Amino acid sequence: MKSLLKIYAKYICTATVAAILFLGIQAGLVAGVTLWLEAGGESAGSMAVRKAAEALTVDEQGIPVNGEEIGQIVREEGASFALLLDQDGRLLWSFQAPENLKKDYSAGEIGGFSKWYLDGYPVFVWNCDHRLLVLAYPKDSLWKDNITMSMRGMEAYLLLCILEFAFLAAAALGLILWTGFRAYRRMRLMVTSVETLSGGGEVHLPERGDFKEEAVSLNRTSRLLASQREALKKRDEARAEWIRGVSHDIRTPLALIMGYGELLEERESLDPDSRSKAAIIKNQSLRIRRLIEDLNLTTKLEYEMQPLRKTCLSPAALLRQAAVQCMEGWPEREERITLDISPEAERFRMMGDEDLLLRAFFNIMENSFRHGGKDCLVRASAGEDGKLVLVFLDSGPGISEEVRRFINEGIPAAVHVMGLKVVKQIVTAHGGTLNLGAKEEGVTMVLPAGK
Repeated sequence: MKSLLKIYAKYICTATVAAILFLGIQAGLVAGVTLWLEAGGESAGSMAVRKAAEALTVDEQGIPVNGEEIGQIVREEGASFALLLDQDGRLLWSFQAPENLKKDYSAGEIGGFSKWYLDGYPVFVWNCDHRLLVLAYPKDSLWKDNITMSMRGMEAYLLLCILEFAFLAAAALGLILWTGFRAYRRMRLMVTSVETLSGGGEVHLPERGDFKEEAVSLNRTSRLLASQREALKKRDEARAEWIRGVSHDIRTPLALIMGYGELLEERESLDPDSRSKAAIIKNQSLRIRRLIEDLNLTTKLEYEMQPLRKTCLSPAALLRQAAVQCMEGWPEREERITLDISPEAERFRMMGDEDLLLRAFFNIMENSFRHGGKDCLVRASAGEDGKLVLVFLDSGPGISEEVRRFINEGIPAAVHVMGLKVVKQIVTAHGGTLNLGAKEEGVTMVLPAGK
């Protein structure tokens, strides 16, 4: 709404300035034309006859003694002829007067042609000591008129002018509002298009109007982003397909290696050293299988291909299951895992995917053993507002700064973080948070109860 008001204010100010300029120019033109017409009429008429009257000199009988001078003035002013009448309308003197003109004029005739025309000639008169000097211009050279209007007519004329001005003002205001609203709609369309692009959608704006260049730019950006998304989609599909293919191809020979390793480990005819090496083969094969499972799982979670099968579960029970899995094949770990679960955590229940959360707990514990921890202590405590706080501590050197920044802040790391990445994805999918702290802080996981 503020944008619309700004546009309206801008258009109103612009239109107001334009209207003021228009009215000023119109007023100036009218005044100029009026003054020019008045000045032109007087120079051709009133001023000319007055000039001739001032130069006129007559004798005792009223006859001009400087007729040639008056005639020269008549020619200079572009007039056709001149007459000099006495107070009774009789002709005393003339200069270049047509032969068909009357010699004597009545008072009514003098009153008529002094305002209008004399035999079609536009004339101007001047009173010279009881004599009348008449200066006539060529026919059709000047237009003379005399406007007379009643007061009612003048009031009606003024009212019409006021109504016309009001109509024009209303029309101008309507045009301003309409054009402003059109501009606002186009701007809103641009903003919506940018929001659509930021959300991964496509836009197709009409490339016309005041925002043609912006529409062209947005359409070009939309096409570019669409092509990039398509390229990324094909790349991701190829990567996922490659991971599935590699996982499938490795699964069968890995199962054989694990099976033969387990058989060799259990064969009593072998010496202890060979059986120990067979156990190592089995355990490392089991680790490879889990890495492949993590690789497949992180791909599915990244592209939301892994649906969450939520049920009401006990995180404390899943912690114990994860500890048991960590001890499978590693008897020496049995004395190296300690679970410290509070009564509140024992009673805590949440909605979640049991298999995924079990994998998350297992990955954290396995990460502690794999990176040098002689002991792994898991503490679980219940928090407020329906949240469970789990803290994983070990006696190892702790998680490196590079890995912590990758998991906590998303900064890429040049080390293997597949297991912890899967944990992060699983916790995020359940609406929780994961934070990797320094050695003394350990790994803190917060899980909501959910619905």
